[in-house]
Amino acid sequence: MNALEHNAGARLALGRLVHLDSVAPDLSSRDRSVVLALLSQGVGWVPLAVVREALPQFNQVDFSRSLHKLEAKDVPLIKARQNGRGKELRLTAPGIRVAKSMEVILTPEMMSQPTPDDAALPSTTQTMYLTGKAALNIPSKKGTGDWHFQEIFRGGKGHRPGPFPLAGLELLSTSHIFGKKGIVERSAVLKKMGVDVDKPVYVASHARAMADMVFSALKSGRAFENSFIISDWFPSETDQRELLLYLRLLEPHLTECERIKLIAWCGK
Repeated sequence: MNALEHNAGARLALGRLVHLDSVAPDLSSRDRSVVLALLSQGVGWVPLAVVREALPQFNQVDFSRSLHKLEAKDVPLIKARQNGRGKELRLTAPGIRVAKSMEVILTPEMMSQPTPDDAALPSTTQTMYLTGKAALNIPSKKGTGDWHFQEIFRGGKGHRPGPFPLAGLELLSTSHIFGKKGIVERSAVLKKMGVDVDKPVYVASHARAMADMVFSALKSGRAFENSFIISDWFPSETDQRELLLYLRLLEPHLTECERIKLIAWCGK
């Protein structure tokens, strides 16, 4: 079964709702939708991207929050693992029992109902930190990065803030490659920029965030060569050299085909 067929099955399952009041009374309709999306794939491991694509009605923050909650419960309903192809999820035995207790209809309105803290930054650690374009849009004294802070962190034009990708969740973890290099606590900067923050926010440096994006793109097979432009985000040669140091560390963790793509992109 291909990804499109998986997604179609997930969407069909979303027309039903798990009756969880006695089993898991703290689950929101969004949490239940995630459980149902997994149930529709069977009881084996499912690529994170397949589950994410099956739930387009939720933004990345909502989706990430539900995954954290379902995995961190006293009796976890889902498990996650990382392999060479990316992150995968599956229901636990309690999760399967909960999912199979479906009884009532879940309407689109129930599924898309926002929660008061929809736009809140996700919790971060030094290994599950903010990365990708969210990290690139936090200003740096070096002048590197992107220029869409307001759009990402404050929202506007009918869009809520986000997405806020986390390493090890939306993007592959690179902690086994880089350790804690380039991970900085940046809540003070975000507060100064007007973001409501009441907890530490661990963020990748611009160079590490870019390297995280490239690694995830290479491992997933996604084209990135024409959308990740080094000189756009790293205008000076000094900053480009810093990025290249990270990219060189990726090479031992790439296949020969992935390594050739990386080298070709760096030479553009």
